[in-house]
Amino acid sequence: MSESFSEEPPRNKKKKPSMSPSFSLSSLPDEVALSCMALLSRSDHASLSRVSKRYRSLVASPELFKIRSQLGYSCFYVCLSIHGPYSTPRWFIISREKTVNRLMTPIPPCPSSHPLKGFSVVSLDCGIYVIGGSITRKREYFRSSDPPSSSVLLLDCRTHTWRQVPSMKVARCEAAAGVVDGKIYVFGGCGHNETYGEVFDPKTQTWTTLPPVPDSVKEYVPFKKTMVMGEKIYPVPFWNSPNLLYYSPNEGIWGRRMKDVDVSKIGTKSYCFSMAENVLYSCDDYGNMFWSEPEDSDWNKVEGLGALHNHFYKPLASFIWDTSPCDELLRTFGTNILIFWFKYNPKNTKVDIWCAEISFERLHDKGEIIGKIEWLQSVAGVKGHSSSHLEVLHSAYVNV
Repeated sequence: MSESFSEEPPRNKKKKPSMSPSFSLSSLPDEVALSCMALLSRSDHASLSRVSKRYRSLVASPELFKIRSQLGYSCFYVCLSIHGPYSTPRWFIISREKTVNRLMTPIPPCPSSHPLKGFSVVSLDCGIYVIGGSITRKREYFRSSDPPSSSVLLLDCRTHTWRQVPSMKVARCEAAAGVVDGKIYVFGGCGHNETYGEVFDPKTQTWTTLPPVPDSVKEYVPFKKTMVMGEKIYPVPFWNSPNLLYYSPNEGIWGRRMKDVDVSKIGTKSYCFSMAENVLYSCDDYGNMFWSEPEDSDWNKVEGLGALHNHFYKPLASFIWDTSPCDELLRTFGTNILIFWFKYNPKNTKVDIWCAEISFERLHDKGEIIGKIEWLQSVAGVKGHSSSHLEVLHSAYVNV
């Protein structure tokens, strides 16, 4: 028996409301498109750059990163030596965006011309400059007699690509380097050379020799770190120096900070320090933080960081005034401070790299500074290594 289906009478179909054309960045003027793109993550930028030439041009434009900088977007770059002192360094990135998991993400490998040890690092605009150093691979350990280099590499943090920029006039290793008024100042690391200091102008891509250093303040020692205080550049030597050498670009003169750095009040012989909003911060081996005015030798404890002390196990890198080759435990991250340390797990022979971002509130009426842990977590893990194989060579803060 067959079944038949009668046709239903046609129904009055409701007309669908007309839809407006779908939203597209390509329909917007560049100024509006840049404002929208500034709110996207770096990974979204990478995807957009593959869509069209216009998007690729907008992603790489300086205007985009100016807007992101005004919105507070920034990233922190860390350079690690993982497989021993003469292995090729690796660069990693830690994003500050709250929607992104703050893990250390490797960027594309650096070129073979990247120095292994003794290089200096500064960040300027959207790039990181790797200055001088040594590329010797013949020995297991670094020596001051290793031939220095005058080369300078630039990491473009917008595209994570490397390129060579004009070399220095003099080869340097373990030199001081700092940025003042958009120019890079480098000095030391060259022994008894007449060109003790020089300055690089990124706009003209030229190096210029600084005025000669008076014999009364000249110092032929390797420098471990550089700080900029009050528009003066202070190189920090590998061992305790009673009065720090400095160069003032605005005055064009060399001098020495005449106040001693009193280490006895820190409570440890091995420590490091960094600047944030014109305050000097230090951290000891146990996660206790201290602060001091730049022109003062008195140190005061930062309150409110008991949780940091409980998490702190072992410092990731050595500290200022120590003779080992790096001191990147404490690093300025905008107006905050980042702290790195190790936690070694003997069960799986894994070393976890921990990091915490600390913000500060100053109570002027009480003469105190209160610290707050913005976030604290393990940012990387390295299997099959002991902490002695890992080393933080450098770090840099970039608005991208």
